[in-house]
Amino acid sequence: VQTFTFLNYTGTRTGTFTNVNFPIVPGVLFTVSYFANSVVLKAEAASPLPVEMVDFKAVMSQGQAKINWITASERNNDGFEVQRSKDGETWEPLGFVAGKGNSTAESRYHFMDEAPLPGISYYRLLQLDLDGQHSFSDMVSIENSGAKEPILVYPNPFSHEFYLDHDKPAQVTIFDGRGQLLASFDFDAPTQMPLNMEQYVSGTYFLMIRSENTNQTIQVVKL
Repeated sequence: VQTFTFLNYTGTRTGTFTNVNFPIVPGVLFTVSYFANSVVLKAEAASPLPVEMVDFKAVMSQGQAKINWITASERNNDGFEVQRSKDGETWEPLGFVAGKGNSTAESRYHFMDEAPLPGISYYRLLQLDLDGQHSFSDMVSIENSGAKEPILVYPNPFSHEFYLDHDKPAQVTIFDGRGQLLASFDFDAPTQMPLNMEQYVSGTYFLMIRSENTNQTIQVVKL
């Protein structure tokens, strides 16, 4: 732990601090303390993460989803529960891969999802410590295009409206480029549905389309 006094004075002073900007230093935690005649900044090493993950990805291979991840070090690590989701919100466990416990060497892990969902799905890891603590990895997505149903969106790019053409009932959700939800509705098929976007600004939008056998995200551009 190192302590730095960056303001020290005697006598009477008036005024207020509007903010204190801490430097960004990996692995270091900064705290500030205010005293009668000084303001002190303390720097201390942050607690190391139980698992230092350097890579996590999913790829399709011969109709199966292969989940790969690499750790640079592990501390008190019981293992990893692989989880899957259709929408990035509701998750189901697929299996468990034992960890190395304590290790400072690089470790490589693999897991096969032999029956991936059709369309786009998401994966994440639930890392479990030996003492019962846990943490989640970032999520990754994968597209199982072999089971994708035909969905037509036209024209794209568009000026005011576009048409959605799908031969099965589906739920449609529209997001803007920042991921903000704009609309959600049910699509009755087979039909061609016009979607009026006149009230929205020019830019990129995303349609998430979910039906019984597909889960697709389509990018559209408003001119």
